[in-house]
Amino acid sequence: RGHVDDLRAAVPGEEVIGTLNVLSCSDDERLNEDDRETLEVLSVVLTAAVSRVAEFEARRAQAQAIARFRTLFDGASIGIVRLDPEGAVVEVNPALEHMLGAAAEDLVGSSFTAHLVAEHRETVQERLAEMMAGECGSFQLEARCMGRSGVLLWALVRAVLEHREDGSP
Repeated sequence: RGHVDDLRAAVPGEEVIGTLNVLSCSDDERLNEDDRETLEVLSVVLTAAVSRVAEFEARRAQAQAIARFRTLFDGASIGIVRLDPEGAVVEVNPALEHMLGAAAEDLVGSSFTAHLVAEHRETVQERLAEMMAGECGSFQLEARCMGRSGVLLWALVRAVLEHREDGSP
């Protein structure tokens, strides 16, 4: 017996995330307007707390994903390079540094295709341009690379388009 007041808690601009039910044991003493306002404030505070916890969990999951990526990137036995949309080197892993005989500082900012022999350079540039134009999401081909000491080596080049948060390449 008694009266139940129902307050819904929602994150602003989002859907309902919970319900706060308050039960009065008396049929005579119902909640007054002050009680309702206090409960509304409580509902807002609880909603904010739940929202903050969800935000914290999302940030923690993102940090864990970045840490896993760094572990894989830095520890991979294959050479990995990240390029900007124009084909300039943004980041290389230690395996690629070893393969090319060059430090990351020397590679970053250079054109990736500058490290390929001339006969493969144009093909890779064309394929990268196709990928950036949205004609394909990835490609794979064999190409010869030039190491710092002039050593030539064959590489299986596999390019995969990375997207920013806004969806742009």
